[in-house]
Amino acid sequence: YGDELTAGVIKRILSLDGQAVRAMTYEPKLDRDGKPIKDARTFDRDYYVTLYDSTCKITLAQDDVKDKENENKACARLIKLFDLTGALVTVDALNTQESVCTAIIEQNGDYCFALKNNHKTLANKVKDAFDKAECGEDFSDMLVVYTSDVEIGHGRVERRIVKALPVEAVKNRYL
Repeated sequence: YGDELTAGVIKRILSLDGQAVRAMTYEPKLDRDGKPIKDARTFDRDYYVTLYDSTCKITLAQDDVKDKENENKACARLIKLFDLTGALVTVDALNTQESVCTAIIEQNGDYCFALKNNHKTLANKVKDAFDKAECGEDFSDMLVVYTSDVEIGHGRVERRIVKALPVEAVKNRYL
């Protein structure tokens, strides 16, 4: 990506995500009688947050999620270590939080957040904005639609459709 990346044609794509180390053996917590609790969610697991540069295919940094801390705090802490100028940071729905967004903006980065019903009100407002744009109402001239080629993989035939609107389509109306 050399010249295209430095010329600003291609943004650096950074992916931020947390995960538990699955290769490690974890001991279950014990109940009051000293018997193991069999629910795997109660295991004391080591969780890490990783910032991965998808453009250059390299892990930039990892940080552990401290005890009594959620993944969002670790993500924000990791982001603050980098100048994100010219970078687009992607996160999953779990990390679609104001604290993570603020950290990215403070480091001069752009972001692409997954939005699911963990933010039900905002998800409904975004859906409404797309519905209106597709019907030829507000911001219909700014609606961008990208359709991928048909891909065959993992036992499926897929065609991806990506639709994008400027944030103002939601922000001016709802926020």
